Amino acid sequence: MISGRPVLMRHLSLLVLLPFAVVAITAPKPSSAISSGTTRVSVANDGAEANAESIGGSISATGRFVVFSSEASNLVVGDNNNCPQITRGCVDVFISDTLAGSTELINKSSDEVQSEGGNFGGETTPDGQFVTFSSASAALVPGDTNGRWDGFVRDRVAGTTERVTVSSDELEGNGDSWVNGISDDGRFILFTSSADNLVPGDTNPMFFDLFVRDRSLGTTEIITVDKDGGPANSGSDGGVISSDGRFVAFVSSATDLTDDELGPFANVFVRDRLTGRTELVSVASGGGGGNELSGEIFTSWSHPVSISADGRYVAFDSRATDLVSGDGGGWDVFVRDRALGLTSKVSLNINGSNADGDSFAPTISANGRYVSYMSSASDLVPGDTNGLPGSDLFDVFVRDLRAGINTRANVDSSGSEAEYGSRSENGSISGDGGSVAFRSNARNLVPGDNNNLTDVFLRHLGDADGDGAWDPFDTCPMNSDCDSDSVPDGVDNCPNWPNATQTLPPWPVPAGDPDCDGFTSNTEKAVGTAPLAHCGSNAWPADVNNNGFSEISDVVALVNYFWLAVPPALARYDIAPDPPNGFVDITDIVRMLGFFGQQCSP
Repeated sequence: MISGRPVLMRHLSLLVLLPFAVVAITAPKPSSAISSGTTRVSVANDGAEANAESIGGSISATGRFVVFSSEASNLVVGDNNNCPQITRGCVDVFISDTLAGSTELINKSSDEVQSEGGNFGGETTPDGQFVTFSSASAALVPGDTNGRWDGFVRDRVAGTTERVTVSSDELEGNGDSWVNGISDDGRFILFTSSADNLVPGDTNPMFFDLFVRDRSLGTTEIITVDKDGGPANSGSDGGVISSDGRFVAFVSSATDLTDDELGPFANVFVRDRLTGRTELVSVASGGGGGNELSGEIFTSWSHPVSISADGRYVAFDSRATDLVSGDGGGWDVFVRDRALGLTSKVSLNINGSNADGDSFAPTISANGRYVSYMSSASDLVPGDTNGLPGSDLFDVFVRDLRAGINTRANVDSSGSEAEYGSRSENGSISGDGGSVAFRSNARNLVPGDNNNLTDVFLRHLGDADGDGAWDPFDTCPMNSDCDSDSVPDGVDNCPNWPNATQTLPPWPVPAGDPDCDGFTSNTEKAVGTAPLAHCGSNAWPADVNNNGFSEISDVVALVNYFWLAVPPALARYDIAPDPPNGFVDITDIVRMLGFFGQQCSP
């Protein structure tokens, strides 16, 4: 969904409680079966592979369209702005319609005149009608005389191109501008600019600011202002916009955007355009800004921050070690739940611990459940053996925040990993979380990859049983109702515990706990119990201390809280009657004894 831009600025001034506890989930609707697979999208209409590098890769919310940039001259007929490849200046912008199997040139004028070299892609609306891109060309619209980079929108239906990095009076910017994002309806365009003549009172020409262009009203609004509405005291970049255009997430090294006390490094913020309020989001669950840089633009076309469709969830990368407890350092990916005020780490390894490599460049699905990111870690998924020790060779991953599971996206259609020593990066996730676009120089992801170049690929995670749960995260990928409770897995809040009424237990159910017994699968594996076994009966586990058996230690645990109300007693100790009565009393002891000596098993 989210695209980045070339790295023209590097540094801008030059349980933790998971946000996806089960109760908060809005899962995708059950649908027909979807096959998994990997395809290459940076190809010509006749299927010919590109004759030069392709970069970027921004997927539409629907997963049908992918916007990318390429130096190739053979992707469309009539690509006539060729120049010596050594200049690396002949970059064009294309959109791939993966359903129609077509590739279309985007950087052209309303008269169908192709711009000169020096273009890079942005993103597209869900229906593929509007596509943003940035260009240094003066041939795209009449009156382009500023000799600067500008941002444009191509209407593929009307066949028109519009410059959007202008003031409310249609004055062209006196600095460079790049498009960052577009709302779902194509009305609002987010862009970064060093121009100081786009809005009145912009008196910080040394810094980049973020702006929103309203194409319907023809107005331009500055986003990065201090808490009093004045110019920020440092630069901002890396912005993304919510589906309706209300919220803008961005990176800034400014220290006067909010009342928070901030260090001398970049942080991540969200601006609510409706209320005019800016909020710091690179913070710990308990509050307080991070102790290190957040929001690094790590590679060309990378995206340090991403936002869910409704603006509730914000994903970002950070080097801070105080955003969650037990952080081992290095770069990680986090998600901030703005509604609950919770921050959680996304880039966790197989065991739910700190990964052994750095992670960057997140994009988040529309509902905030899935996050794609790039990482050099080798312990996020089993069998990751294609990296070089100590190198910056990345793979692209997707994490299901509800299931607490990672899957690797840069694999071939059979699931085999990219070749040893290859580099895959800058994933872009679809709105439903089921598809990921990325770039890679691996030669074994699709048959017939013989150009020895970086290409853009699309990975479909697949939904073999059509239950709305993507196969890598579905504990029963060939059974649409794993627990036989008549609720399809994709919308089941506890897919491994029969729960037809969808009533949750009275204790907290964390992410990664598909049987809803209060313990994550990783925790259960660590103590040797079955991760999908819900001990006890009618959802009230008789193994309250999670040691794998219902025994005297569980009875003692209940006795220690005897006659206490819930709270302060833990809700999981109130196991009877059904529903629980709000106290730990003799009824709970009686129910416990009914399971005495039994072992929790699948």
